Amino acid sequence: MLALGLAALVAAVVWVEKDSSERDRRDASARAAAAVRARARIEADQRPVRGRLTGSERRSAERGSSLARLALLERGLEAAVARDVARRVSEGRLEDRSPATACTLQRRRTPPSGGRAGDDLLYTCLAQTGPARTFEAVGKRLEIGYRFRARGRLSALSFVWCKENPLPLHPTIAFQRVPLSSVCG
Repeated sequence: MLALGLAALVAAVVWVEKDSSERDRRDASARAAAAVRARARIEADQRPVRGRLTGSERRSAERGSSLARLALLERGLEAAVARDVARRVSEGRLEDRSPATACTLQRRRTPPSGGRAGDDLLYTCLAQTGPARTFEAVGKRLEIGYRFRARGRLSALSFVWCKENPLPLHPTIAFQRVPLSSVCG
């Protein structure tokens, strides 16, 4: 009788171990599939978007000085990013409508493909989702919103931008870093 009980116990342990390892494989497979889907979502979210000045803006820019061309290009970029944010909100891909979008020129350089010096313009843009706050204790100003990196071409009066997805400050879930396309800067 003892031998029969021992045999039943061994069979139960083997069954539990087999079931457990099968469950572990299914869980690992589900996590891997979720990671692939998350990466695909981030890649789609960061996909480059291209734009250029409208016909009337282009005519104004072509008649103006290089400084006027630069100002028109920057206004056009800001408006295009703001429209992109509004589109993403209407599609349910972003949560808030941005009250203001601003792009800041980071640097001018010669385009990688050659061309005029200073024609390649690199920007960071922020579509704010709330008011900026200053933290007196550390002397820092905090602006909250959606970040974009952009590249403008002054000679072509065109631009391209990518939405950034920075790592969260306090991640509560696994988060993947997906590099931005090089066309955005």
